[in-house]
Amino acid sequence: MTESIDALVRRVDEDRWLASRFAEPLARQRLLALYAAYYEIARTPEIVSQDTLGAIRLQWWREGLDAIFGDTPVPEHPVLQALAETIRGAGLVRAPFDALIDAREKDFEQAPFQTWADLDGYIDATAGGVIQIAAQLCDPALELTEEHRAVLTTAGRAWGYVGLVRAAPFWASRNRSFFPANLLAHVGLDLADVLTTRRGHAHVAAQRAVLDRGLGALRESQRRASILPAALFPAVSYVSFAADYAKAILRDGFNAPRRTPLGPLARRLKLVQVTMRGAL
Repeated sequence: MTESIDALVRRVDEDRWLASRFAEPLARQRLLALYAAYYEIARTPEIVSQDTLGAIRLQWWREGLDAIFGDTPVPEHPVLQALAETIRGAGLVRAPFDALIDAREKDFEQAPFQTWADLDGYIDATAGGVIQIAAQLCDPALELTEEHRAVLTTAGRAWGYVGLVRAAPFWASRNRSFFPANLLAHVGLDLADVLTTRRGHAHVAAQRAVLDRGLGALRESQRRASILPAALFPAVSYVSFAADYAKAILRDGFNAPRRTPLGPLARRLKLVQVTMRGAL
């Protein structure tokens, strides 16, 4: 990989990259290592042709964690090595990384979620897990309280649920569905309907329910964000963009735009305001 970690994250995850600009230099470097690793793990379904190959790739990351936490030589991979420096330097624990990789195994199942609680767990381990780890990287000396973690969890759910609706075309292209089975029953769809038609009022209702769950989490995180220490905002401030993505999705009729409707300058100004106010 000739691309730097900074350039990689800027190219593939500009929202988090922009938010990282507000962190102290060491914290910023560590955040970028985390985001690069998350990208490499999360994109597994995009780059493998068979589920078994995906399982092998995720296992490679588990073995990389074995090396990192076993204090043994880390394979020659720039993102994994950057992650190793981050984990060891910040004194992170392994459990959130294992949970993240385990959750990503769901990406290979056609319909992995039975209930909203199942989908909550997936988001808490992925988008939410990244936020929890990032908060630790912003201030390793800070002891996060249960109240802090609760705000970070709702912020992760806001980002995760809105992100699922934005990613609906990708899930459809892989012949998979993220809708919980109990939601499909509620709107009168079955899995075959979702995988074949992907149109109609019931399908829009299912997407709207997922989006509404994300917006509800966003409102809750906004209500309580003021309790977060200022040092943690580079880990979470990009969640403020979830409202803009949701507005664009509603405006465009669930065509799921992949880019933020805000221009580059407006995005930066919004992050400045969020960080200065201590509010999402």
